[in-house]
Amino acid sequence: MTCTCTNKGHVLFVCSGNTCRSPMAEAFANHYIGEAGLDHIFFATSAGTAVWKRLPAAVPAVNVMKEYGLDISRHKARSVEDVLIPDTFLILGMTTEHVDLLKCLFPEKASCVFRFTDYVFPEEPLCGDIPDPYGLDLEAYRYVAGILDRLARGLVKRLSKERDSFQTK
Repeated sequence: MTCTCTNKGHVLFVCSGNTCRSPMAEAFANHYIGEAGLDHIFFATSAGTAVWKRLPAAVPAVNVMKEYGLDISRHKARSVEDVLIPDTFLILGMTTEHVDLLKCLFPEKASCVFRFTDYVFPEEPLCGDIPDPYGLDLEAYRYVAGILDRLARGLVKRLSKERDSFQTK
């Protein structure tokens, strides 16, 4: 499972409302990208497929990310339609539904769209969708944050291994 797009650097995380999962994934990814010294090559942003307004990150998401030492309090939701999709080299959806919709909306980028779990752990194709904690209790957000943390660490390991191919494009 390899991305064949040529634009380097920009990883886009996509969920539904861009108030929980994708901003959390963005924060984790940027944190680990920085820790790995790869922030001169890669950066992450996020967007949603069903954004109604530029809402802030959900309060429980903000609180859980504080537990990890990460601040998403300034985040404002944005739609995938507001993102410069041609500038992304990797688009990671939280669910199969997000991936299918993104491939329909942006067929020219279909080879760059993956479910986050599938891209990071291709040998475990049954990892599944990342559940949406919106409207649930703090423990649900902690559970999802734990998944996203593990995935972001795995993503950065993969990007680190593949960085030479991105630097030459």
